Amino acid sequence: MRIEACRWCFKHRELCKSHAIPNAFFKSLKTAGQYWRLTEGQSGITKGQDGGSDRLLCKQCEHLFNAQYDQYGVEWVRSARNRLEHIGSNSTIQIDARRLLGFIASILWRATQSKHPIYRHMPTTFSERDILTRICCEGTNGFASASLSVARLSDSHGVLSRSAIRDFIAPPTIWEPRNAWISTKKKSFVFIAHGIMFSLTIPRMTRREMGRWPYIGSQTRNIKIPAFEVSNFPPLRKAVKQLAGGAHCHKF
Repeated sequence: MRIEACRWCFKHRELCKSHAIPNAFFKSLKTAGQYWRLTEGQSGITKGQDGGSDRLLCKQCEHLFNAQYDQYGVEWVRSARNRLEHIGSNSTIQIDARRLLGFIASILWRATQSKHPIYRHMPTTFSERDILTRICCEGTNGFASASLSVARLSDSHGVLSRSAIRDFIAPPTIWEPRNAWISTKKKSFVFIAHGIMFSLTIPRMTRREMGRWPYIGSQTRNIKIPAFEVSNFPPLRKAVKQLAGGAHCHKF
């Protein structure tokens, strides 16, 4: 039995194989248990089955994260995806803003702690990790430190099929927003699950920086998920170009 310090409670115990991205997302895929992930180098995008587990948490803390955040977050993503597909893109979706923020922060925090190579796109500073930790703490108002937005991936060029977008999962990556109104010191951590893109920005965005984009607030109860063109997100733009050059670009 291998005993190590839990990354959350710091107690020395036997550690579980923790997934930064909940394993439930991968189980529901219709692509033979595989998913698409962004990669570095010439390949741009690859298909794999590795969910990126690492020994991070003790059994008690693993259960804490699952009960507090993962169960809600996974169910919310599935419900939102179903409403978008069966009711339409103009659907109003109920939300528990603080729990959803905590869910995304917990994924990002686990990614920063993991040594698995699929999370190498997550270099963070001590201050950023501290903010993610505080958001994960139950009862903390994370919206005082970070901003959260949700969007659904869309491809107006028709390179990606609907099923490809629905099954797309990408490990957390960093994107520094480029806008005349946005401070260069801000950093967005982006995570995609089943074609729904979550962006958590640290430090918190000002109203001027938010512009007209519908960011979620602590009191938000219902949202409409806007479309986000894949070509507007640099890591995905590279992937789309790669697929567009393939013989079967209409299929992922």
